[in-house]
Amino acid sequence: MNRRTRADVPNAHSPNIGVTARSWWRTRPVRRHAAAVLVVMLLVGVLLGWRCTVRATEQAEQAAADQVRATALALAVPLTSADITGDSGWMTRFARIVEPRLASGDILTVHIWRRIDQSTGQIYWSTDEARSGSVVPLGGAAVALDTGEPVVDRLDDGRQSEGPPLPNLYEIYLPFTDRTGASYVLEIYQPVHDFEAIRSALLRDWLPIPILGVLLVGAVTFPLSLRLARAVAVAERDRALFADQALKARAEEHRRMAERLHERTVQDLAAARLILEGVRDLPADIEVGVALDQANKLLAGDIQDLRTLLSTGEATEWQADDLASALTGWVNALPTPELVRLELPTHSLCLADPDVAVVFRVVKESVRNAVKHAQATRIDVRVARDQTGGLSAEVHDDGVGCDPVAKTRSTGLGLQLMRHATAAAGGSLRVDSTPGAGTTVQLSLPRSSAGAATTTPQKWGSSST
Repeated sequence: MNRRTRADVPNAHSPNIGVTARSWWRTRPVRRHAAAVLVVMLLVGVLLGWRCTVRATEQAEQAAADQVRATALALAVPLTSADITGDSGWMTRFARIVEPRLASGDILTVHIWRRIDQSTGQIYWSTDEARSGSVVPLGGAAVALDTGEPVVDRLDDGRQSEGPPLPNLYEIYLPFTDRTGASYVLEIYQPVHDFEAIRSALLRDWLPIPILGVLLVGAVTFPLSLRLARAVAVAERDRALFADQALKARAEEHRRMAERLHERTVQDLAAARLILEGVRDLPADIEVGVALDQANKLLAGDIQDLRTLLSTGEATEWQADDLASALTGWVNALPTPELVRLELPTHSLCLADPDVAVVFRVVKESVRNAVKHAQATRIDVRVARDQTGGLSAEVHDDGVGCDPVAKTRSTGLGLQLMRHATAAAGGSLRVDSTPGAGTTVQLSLPRSSAGAATTTPQKWGSSST
């Protein structure tokens, strides 16, 4: 069983056009668009990755500061119950608490400060015995004493003052009061060894989210972007195709008009010339006026025909005010009018109606294609107006039809113009073809205000040619 197929204008899958399904994506605009989409996706991914890295670093710094703060609070507990200046025994007890942490590298240095004046202080006790009793500027210790809050600072810019530079070294000033109510500051230098581990763990948790998000957005939008680029490429292909077909149509129209002028107008002018030349040789008993009337009739018809050709491109014999007369005249002018059977409405459809004009154009193009390509023995044309006021037309021929793979009939400018005219009128056009069983063109137009205004009543029946 033959499968019925729907003909359409050439698309990206047609093998006989410049932009095919295999090559459209190779065009320069499509390649540029695809590259731009990939670059944008890459930049967004890099930006999100950078933002995640910054955020992970901030969170790791916060975790390190909390760790240093917890160490300082733990070491300050025994100091709050000691008499710093009145009982030296606390130093021995405190040293035993600090020494294991120093040995393990958990902390680097510990100082205990007391304020001397507004800007200077004394290191009252230190794990570095050489610095005990030193009087130095207060710095961060002053801020801690003034605010009563611990001050934590990451020494990552070469400001380490205790020993060799270490990565991720933190300094904390923790204000406290001993049991006598005297104010002191506990200063600790502590390297946070697991800083990078904390940051890496956060990055492992966070980075997949933006990366997968970008990939997901790319997976969704990239095909849409390519589809849009494909539509642009196909539109460019159609523009080039229309330009090429328009040039061919112009040449064909020039040939058709030349044939029309040769077959009628030139012949009539030649006949008129012969009549006028024969006037001099007419016998005296024959009226010259009869010959002049004949010449005048020929010339008048040719003048009208030429005017019509100049204004519309159609011959006068199918120029009319209504669709039926126009179609009948046009069919009668075909080389084989006996092939066409017309079934038309009983009321007049005025050609001034834009929708009726579309019907006229579609029917003419469909019949012309059938006569020229289909090898048909019969062409049936049916035009009707439905109850809602819409127009429909159907042209069916019993010709060779159209092979779905190797199209044997033209799907060039004529069919494309039919589709564009139909779409502009808000209608639909369907072309069905079965190889060996002919082709059917179906046109449907909705009711329009112009159609309601230009339809005039006129009684006439179905016409056949």
